[in-house]
Amino acid sequence: MRSRTISMLLGRACLALGLLLAWVGGAGAVEYSLTAKVGSMTLPDGETVPVWGFALGNGPVTVPGPRLVVPPGEGLTINLTNLLGVPVSLVIPGQKLPDNNTGPVWSDWPHETTTWSPSRPAGNYTARVRSFVHEVAPGQTGTYTWGSFKEGAFLYQSGTNPAQQVQMGLYGAVVKNFDEDQAYADSDTTFDREILLVYSALDPAMNRAIASGQFGPGKAVSNTRDYKAKYFLINGKAWPDPAQERINACTEILPGEDVLLRFLNAGYQTFVPVFLGPYLTLRAEDGNLYPFPKEQYSVELAAGRSVDAWLNPSAEGSITFYDGRVHLTNAGAPTPGGLIAKLQVGGLGVDSQPPVITGLSASPNPTAGASTVNLSGLATDVATGCSPIQGAEYWIGSTDPGPGNATPMNAVDGAFDSAEELIQATVDVSGLANGLHTVWARAQDATGWGPAASVQLQVGPPETVTIYKTRYNRLRRTLKVFARSTASAGSVTLTAVGFGDLVYRPAMNDYLGKFRPVASKPGTVTVVSTGGGSDTKPVPYKAP
Repeated sequence: MRSRTISMLLGRACLALGLLLAWVGGAGAVEYSLTAKVGSMTLPDGETVPVWGFALGNGPVTVPGPRLVVPPGEGLTINLTNLLGVPVSLVIPGQKLPDNNTGPVWSDWPHETTTWSPSRPAGNYTARVRSFVHEVAPGQTGTYTWGSFKEGAFLYQSGTNPAQQVQMGLYGAVVKNFDEDQAYADSDTTFDREILLVYSALDPAMNRAIASGQFGPGKAVSNTRDYKAKYFLINGKAWPDPAQERINACTEILPGEDVLLRFLNAGYQTFVPVFLGPYLTLRAEDGNLYPFPKEQYSVELAAGRSVDAWLNPSAEGSITFYDGRVHLTNAGAPTPGGLIAKLQVGGLGVDSQPPVITGLSASPNPTAGASTVNLSGLATDVATGCSPIQGAEYWIGSTDPGPGNATPMNAVDGAFDSAEELIQATVDVSGLANGLHTVWARAQDATGWGPAASVQLQVGPPETVTIYKTRYNRLRRTLKVFARSTASAGSVTLTAVGFGDLVYRPAMNDYLGKFRPVASKPGTVTVVSTGGGSDTKPVPYKAP
């Protein structure tokens, strides 16, 4: 085994994960172990949505998944463990299908109760291909092997029901170079620095529908026709996240260096990165070199594609780039957001600020009767100096025990040795009273302990959601949904699947959703909660 630390979100957060690169004896293939499982993502405005993602071994889910690196001249083997409740698989568009492929997998769509592989029964003309490669059933582990692997940057993603599973976050990036500092066999593709930029988009309503089992024919959200992305991300983050101010993270870029920018699009639509100032030299797409280089200020990045571009900055300073298709807000907010980022050219300088913790979360939250919760987050010094994280700690409640005196947290990869570390702790909540509790965490580097981040933890029994009234007005094409939750007042978000979020009303201690235009009366409506509860009622309905 040999380890490599990469950042959580391709060039940033995955640096905290230890990439265990296992060489297969005599096979010439690097080997990774990935796990598909449930996670959550906190969006720029604080909204949290469920995701399915890949983790390295037993580590936490990251979206995008861990960056995989295939050494020059080698192949790739991925052992995929599936901890989701549905089958998953792995494909890498731009590469051939795995050498050990036993697919495709056919299903009796739309029921999805019977499958056949590698072919459907003779005379069956209604079965559909669900995956072009063999699948891994829930709770099982499968292997995917590529004996030969061409150079370039590619997306790896689930090949099963990709309209659902890629939207949920089952994708990542895999890179192979011709040599340590040369992308392809062409000698003109040498580089000094390499930056990965994975573009994506997210529709929270779609994620909630898929996570709650309300996506598919005859369900609240029947297909991706109603997909409406509200958040647009680069490496899993959106402006004004501090990480976007220095998208190259702790990769130092100096004037005159050749910087290889590898653009990948895991979204469903085309994005157009536009650079203010220097031009780019585009040389390859999907691992295929162009006949001639292209010099331009923008990149047309189609869905599922990758583009390799070279940048040679002439002076120190910031280089801003944005999406030319103007995906520049977070959920329609009036302030700038979305696909804006900056490359910082110049030395890293002297670190004078301690690290911060971002994305602090507790799971399950609400606890729903659980005696322990998993506390996790990202300790980062990328925006404040790039010094290695030295430790992290947490405490519960308003009394701060003082820096260095709280309960230690662990580095997910086993060692505090990089400027970004995924941190984790198992917290015993069995002695906490029911209700809201504040959990605090902070991290340390050579400059000292940083500011504390916090998350609100709802401790209590399993949540119950009750829809007590539904109403549809045909003339106004308006659907109203009234619901209650047993969770503490306003501590959870209730969502009418396929329609949107309900608003908490303190005076009534209930939640109301008013949605329009709704073209026709739905037969039923399902409300799901971030606390885990759900309920389905017909339309119209009034509790007795």
